[in-house]
Amino acid sequence: TAFIARLGTADAAAHAIAMRVTSLSYMAGYGLCVAATTLVGQYLGAHNRTAARRSMVSCLVLVLGLMGSLGLGFFVGRYPLVRLFTHDEAVITLGVRVLLCVALLQVFDGINLIAMGVLRGAGNTRWPMLVGLLLNWGIFVPSAALTIFVWPGGIVAGWVAAVGTVVVLALMMLLRVL
Repeated sequence: TAFIARLGTADAAAHAIAMRVTSLSYMAGYGLCVAATTLVGQYLGAHNRTAARRSMVSCLVLVLGLMGSLGLGFFVGRYPLVRLFTHDEAVITLGVRVLLCVALLQVFDGINLIAMGVLRGAGNTRWPMLVGLLLNWGIFVPSAALTIFVWPGGIVAGWVAAVGTVVVLALMMLLRVL
């Protein structure tokens, strides 16, 4: 957000719209994350690994269906969604491009949420924290700065860097869970 704010008001407005749209799905995904944490922790505490695995799979299927559907909705409805917030054509042009990234982000963000919830429920909190720190501060922030300012890709390049980071994070978390 700090990087994108330096690009100008149209970019900042498009980013703010994208963040608002993202929050529509994130809260539902986070709710399933909390459910995964609770169920996995409860079943592992009861020494019932089968039920813990079943809960993890159920939460993963639910979040993929939910966030995948929302991502598809964001993709299909990106023009009307952005137009709910503004009539400025410059912001609309940038906003619909950024919402493509938001749409792509949904499934991987859901995987990440559930995997982190499962790991927390299993008592494994250090590894997700360290991987999150490494990827966010070691990969995302530098790659976003490079793509936004050095290789002038602007706001869309910054969001592509975010999508790439979330994809890698989700896959790493899922592999750790498995």
